[in-house]
Amino acid sequence: MVSRYMYLAVLILWSLSNRVGWAVGNSANQLESAGLSPKTYHGAWFDIEYPSDFRVKIIQFSSTKSDESADAVEFVSLDNSVTFYIFSPQWGGNAPGIKLIPLVEKMSTKTIVKSKKGTVTLYTIESNNKFYIRSYQDFVSNDGDIHWVVGVKYKDINSYNMHKQQYLRFKSSLRQYAD
Repeated sequence: MVSRYMYLAVLILWSLSNRVGWAVGNSANQLESAGLSPKTYHGAWFDIEYPSDFRVKIIQFSSTKSDESADAVEFVSLDNSVTFYIFSPQWGGNAPGIKLIPLVEKMSTKTIVKSKKGTVTLYTIESNNKFYIRSYQDFVSNDGDIHWVVGVKYKDINSYNMHKQQYLRFKSSLRQYAD
């Protein structure tokens, strides 16, 4: 009996390692081949694609819609090593849950880029104990009516690199809607 269970365990681990190996291969086609096609999350005023094996965590429900749709959402990897973040309300507002906490974090980089449409702020926050790193791209239109933030939190650079292509796809998939 033991050998049958051992064989089954080895088979499952082999299967998972091959699946993860494809995911680390960094191409959308490889991810889909491994059965990791993205899902689409429908927020209050946006749609975004996220990895199908991530779990959804609503951070803030919409203040402008009466249903249970959200303006801010996190998508957490199975092993909790990476979290994707989106804040995309109907109108401007403050992104919840991403403000620097000075007692336990420090700003490691911050870059501001102004354009004809608005201002993009790119920043990275590191925990003082080196348990995680958070990076965000924060856009505010010149009139302040449009505000969105997309970000990623990861425990180490290996975790980030393992999910980098998924994160880039997540970022590029954001579709915003108006009333």
